[in-house]
Parts: sequence; C-alpha cells; structure tokens
Amino acid sequence: MLAAGAAQAQEVKPKSTVTLFANLGYEQNVSAFNDSLQGLDRSGPVASVRVMWHPQFLLSFGWEVGYTTRFTVKQSGDSTIDQTSGAWPIFFVLSMSPAKRMLVNVGFGPVFSTTSVNALGVAAKSYTGFSSAYMASVAYLAPVSQKLDMGGEFRFLHSDLYNDNLLSLQLTVAYRLSGK
Repeated sequence: MLAAGAAQAQEVKPKSTVTLFANLGYEQNVSAFNDSLQGLDRSGPVASVRVMWHPQFLLSFGWEVGYTTRFTVKQSGDSTIDQTSGAWPIFFVLSMSPAKRMLVNVGFGPVFSTTSVNALGVAAKSYTGFSSAYMASVAYLAPVSQKLDMGGEFRFLHSDLYNDNLLSLQLTVAYRLSGK
C-alpha cells in the first residue's frame, strides 16, 4: 500500500517545462533628445526570441536575444538621408507568474548598438557602442492549444550607452517545447 501511495505522489509531481517565446511589436523612445532633428522618428519595430526554463518553482529563468529600434531620421532636400539607430540586447531573464496567464519578467545584460545610414546613394552600417541594459515587462497569455499560447507584452527597456528609455507593446507567442 505504501508503494502505491509513493507511485501516485510521483505521478502528480509537476514537470518542468521549456518554453520558446517570440515577440514582435512597436516601440516608442521616450528619452529626452537634446536636438530637435528634422525628420526624427522615435518609434519603430521591436522583436525578440526568449527561451525560458520553468522548473516549477516561483522563478523561471532563461535567455533573450532581440532587436530594438532606438530612432530613425529621414531627411529630404538636396540629398536624401536615411539613418536608423538600433540595438541588439542579450538578456538573462527572470520570470514569475503572480496570476494565472500573467507573467512578470525582468532582464539584464549587454546591448550592442548599431547605426545604418543611406546618404547620397551610399549605404553604410556601423557598430556604435556597447553598454549594459535592463528591461521589465508584463505579459498576458491565453491558451490556443495544449502547447501554444498567444497574448501581449508591455515592456520598458533602458540602455546605458545613450541613456535610452524605450516602451513597447508586443504580440507574444509562446510554444512549450517540453513538459506539460
């Protein structure tokens, strides 16, 4: 009888899971700019991929890699100039679920800044710096199938190099690779 009870206890023990998250959305740079540039657009696309391990404890953890648009400048006149400044953050992420279907995430790590310019018919891309960054987000996910959830995520990201503060709203798709 003890063996049967022990077997049942092992069966109800929750499994850990690994989940892949894909985010795609739109962001706004809410930082203060010293100069008011003609053609400055503080908004743009943002995307990321996150892999999280949920060991059935309070905290889950994983890694995230993404791209964020810091700003774009488009000027026309004697010559057309298009400039896009972006960043590639790599975050170690901690996550918890304070309510059903809700996730609160925090992440920190390096961010690599890039700039691409198209002026006078010549295109150039450059690496413009490296710094630390952090993010905090809240996500709500609804189940679509046994392994797939969809929802949205509201995120704040801060990068130290240019003191950028970015707010974004993203569509989130989560796919459980293993576990329940």
